[in-house]
Amino acid sequence: MASTLKVDKIEGSTGSTVTIPTGQTLTVTDGIPVASGGTGLASFTTGDILYATGSTTLAKLGKGTGLQGLQTNSGATAPEWANSPQSLMTAAGDILYASGANTLAKLAKGSDDEVLTLASGVPSWAEAASGGLTVADQWRLTANRDGPGVLTANLEQCDTAPNDSFLGSAMTESSGVFTFPSTGYWYVAVNWMMHASGGSGYNVNTIEATTDNSSYVVMTNINTRSQQSVGQGDALSWSGNCIIDVTDVSNVKVKFNHVSTSASPTADQTSAGDSTKNETYFTFMKLGDT
Repeated sequence: MASTLKVDKIEGSTGSTVTIPTGQTLTVTDGIPVASGGTGLASFTTGDILYATGSTTLAKLGKGTGLQGLQTNSGATAPEWANSPQSLMTAAGDILYASGANTLAKLAKGSDDEVLTLASGVPSWAEAASGGLTVADQWRLTANRDGPGVLTANLEQCDTAPNDSFLGSAMTESSGVFTFPSTGYWYVAVNWMMHASGGSGYNVNTIEATTDNSSYVVMTNINTRSQQSVGQGDALSWSGNCIIDVTDVSNVKVKFNHVSTSASPTADQTSAGDSTKNETYFTFMKLGDT
């Protein structure tokens, strides 16, 4: 039968040592006060740590979870457990970023070839912007055309292999007027081949553009001169180019024109065309978005 001893003070018979016999246990129900060398706590759990909440008071902080780190709380009043960078990284390829002041968050890895970008100020993965040209197209005159004027007939997209497959959406053409498949900055070039059969005169070849699908202005002016005696002939070839800002595919269009000062331009000047190879031909390349 256990006995109960109620006293205010226990002192050793010699000095200040109180001896507990071997095999016996002294149990302090409410813990020993901090001022007396104790913790003031009656029990602990494995992993608990002690910290002072006052000059004579101890408290315990329960253990954290795996890979957490010990830090001071935002008020700088007590220790706390916080997710460490290692605890946030759960898969290969994860990256860290600040989701707020002094707060780390994880961004899971993206897909192959994606790039890191910002969306509403937060990092995210996105498909990479397309690089290089998105459209490259080439057309040609398929038969000789005598005399000056806008090239309005015998025009085709080049179709002789291997010059028969082009990048992106094709240009379209109607009565010599070319329509762009999309808005953007476009590089437009012409290579004009001509046979001068007689007489003399200046040849003016132009790239002309409209922004209202009606009135055209000269974008590029190419000048050459043929000077021949009757019975002789020249073979002429010249090129020109320009960049056009296509803001509206319904209104911004181009065409190609030839003007001659020859006394008999219809008889003397022939634009060369061929359906199997490029002689007089046109190149369209989209450089980027407008």
